[in-house]
Amino acid sequence: SFTTVLFDNGEIFHGGYGSHGQQGTGFDGDPGVAVSPDGIEDVHFIKLAVKNQNEDGTHTIGALTDEGDVYTWGFNSYGEVGDGRTTHTYGPKRLPREWFNDEKIIDILATGGDSTTFYARTSQDNIYGWGRNNIGQLGDTTTVDKYRPVLMTGFNASDNGGIAVWQGTSHSSDSSFQILDGNGYIWSTGKNAYGHFFDNSTTDRSTMTQATASPAGDIVDFWAMRWNGYHTSFVRLKDGTTWTAGHSGGYYNSGDGGT
Repeated sequence: SFTTVLFDNGEIFHGGYGSHGQQGTGFDGDPGVAVSPDGIEDVHFIKLAVKNQNEDGTHTIGALTDEGDVYTWGFNSYGEVGDGRTTHTYGPKRLPREWFNDEKIIDILATGGDSTTFYARTSQDNIYGWGRNNIGQLGDTTTVDKYRPVLMTGFNASDNGGIAVWQGTSHSSDSSFQILDGNGYIWSTGKNAYGHFFDNSTTDRSTMTQATASPAGDIVDFWAMRWNGYHTSFVRLKDGTTWTAGHSGGYYNSGDGGT
């Protein structure tokens, strides 16, 4: 029900549903044309992060600048804007750098269906998150929504070869967040009902937890997927083979000849 476009010159336009301030112009509703948010005319953006599942008009916009700052606006019932409140925001707000330990933000990610969880990766490879946390997807040891960025626990990049890949997936509010470290291990938090964490369990997590079962230690890439309400993950190993964990759903998508 909406489109958000980032142009090469760093300008953002938003069109479609906007009844929670998603246009960023102070307007409550759908103007019928794509518009550029107010107050960011001199800001150069390099990446957008918006949830992409089960859109029902409750989306929040996250945008990363070339100077390493994050701006947010839109739907905010679960703290998605990250400003410490739960009132919808009708214009872009820059999240203070001190909320990220004064570290530069180098990447952002959003996941969620009927609500949004945001993640920010800093130049020191620390992961901060805010917004929906009903299943522990923020990895801060709780299942309480966070209205301002919090530091993810359980994973230290410097002790594990850094971050090779990071991904988030969601169906409705049942989000999960995963990291492939530089040593070939998967770390996960959040929803694990279908066993896609590669940890030989279906136990949900509220802190980043390392999977040590085979093929741990040999993974060089991975893809986390959500489809039809299910979760499935795929990994590629050093020898080029592909492994999978999670739900097959009767569609033979695990590639092993069964369902």
